[in-house]
Amino acid sequence: MEDKSELSPKPKDAFERKEKIEPGQDGWLTPEGNFYPCEPDEHDDSAKFLLSDQSPEDIDEREWLLEHFPPREIVKRRGYVLVRGKILPSNDFIKLTPSQLDRLNEAGVQILDSINNNEFSPKIAIKSIKLLSDRVDKIKDLKGYKEKVKDVREGLEERGENSDIELRPGLKQELSRKFATMAFSLAFGLTAVESIERFKESPLSKNILVDGHIMQEEEFVNNIFGVLTENYKEGVSINTRRWRFRLRVLETDDDNIYLLVEKEAYHHDGLTGGMTGDENYTVSAGLANKEQILERAKKIAKEYNRDNVEKDVVLEGENEIFSKEKILGETE
Repeated sequence: MEDKSELSPKPKDAFERKEKIEPGQDGWLTPEGNFYPCEPDEHDDSAKFLLSDQSPEDIDEREWLLEHFPPREIVKRRGYVLVRGKILPSNDFIKLTPSQLDRLNEAGVQILDSINNNEFSPKIAIKSIKLLSDRVDKIKDLKGYKEKVKDVREGLEERGENSDIELRPGLKQELSRKFATMAFSLAFGLTAVESIERFKESPLSKNILVDGHIMQEEEFVNNIFGVLTENYKEGVSINTRRWRFRLRVLETDDDNIYLLVEKEAYHHDGLTGGMTGDENYTVSAGLANKEQILERAKKIAKEYNRDNVEKDVVLEGENEIFSKEKILGETE
């Protein structure tokens, strides 16, 4: 049996889980909304403790991660956020879960845009989550979505399964344990439907995933992106040989914070894995300031558009944040 004493610098009850954030208290907030208070000088110790408090099957992975990364970076990658008294500092896109935002809002904790030193209420993010979640209902009215559901139900029936079963997150994993192989239409259909359900529950922390052939899925994903970005302020498309990105910006109730929705498509050419013509699509969302959004576009252009070809950058709507000069100016 593993000795956890080296991984836990303090007794387990030293970082006791709380259901609410203590006013003015530092601590880690889990994706589920549980709060682990700690002192300002215990951020790393408490992060290490959280890693030690895991199921046995995670031990090997945890050991490897602790050898290569600081404890606080590991828990951040798993969706934990560090509350510092009355603020939640952020240097990156805001991708919090509804449970985290509810706890922050209840405790009166403000989110700090560390780049511009602006504070804003979690209510801004809560409202953005509701906007996106409500728009998922429109996605379910799309022809492409209904075809995915049909593929899944027909695939289940062919397997002798109950075709009227609830198409819930986790169903694909359950079926994978039961069947050694799965038809592409069933597997791809489950991936899309389940990810859309997860996105509806937590649109700032979950992504919509669609896999398939470009001729079959391009229109569906574009329609998803269009529904989510209705009444957008401005946008940009950055295209390369294998990658295509679309970014659209929506305004929030705070003039300094925007909602960014991003569509990413990867085209398989048969040389780097995958079948020729297949594509993987990802649709994601997050809150950020103008500088962070522009940096995201510049990073895409630098890492994926290595030829620095201006025609591969197409602007949409207003040009307050994006311009070809700003995006391509530092890609050489």
